[in-house]
Amino acid sequence: MSKVVASSGVGTSAASEGCGVGQAEDLSKVTDEELLKWSKEDLIRSLRKAESEKVSAMLDHSNLIREVNRRLQLHLGEIRGLKDINQKLQEDNQELRDLCCFLDDDRQKGKKVSREWQRLGRIKVAAYVHPPIF
Repeated sequence: MSKVVASSGVGTSAASEGCGVGQAEDLSKVTDEELLKWSKEDLIRSLRKAESEKVSAMLDHSNLIREVNRRLQLHLGEIRGLKDINQKLQEDNQELRDLCCFLDDDRQKGKKVSREWQRLGRIKVAAYVHPPIF
């Protein structure tokens, strides 16, 4: 009986060292037979370690989600601001287009008036140089 106890004791410490007791990642790789060889203390320690790592991972995840939400809110605020700026720029652009159309119309009228004055001038010069005979 002492051989069995000694053998179990050696097997337990070897199993706990060799299988990486306390590492939650490795726990899923440990077979059921090997887990049955572990002592209660090793199993409890492994369970507590896995729970601790799970809680830590959940807290990290929660913090990451909080940070992502904070950044998202900042980006949404920036987008709203950019939309307002874009709207103002579009209104300014439309106003400039309207002004360009007005100025182009005015330029066309100016050219027309200029041509008429030139024509009138040529008629007057022609009338002065060659007075009509009555």
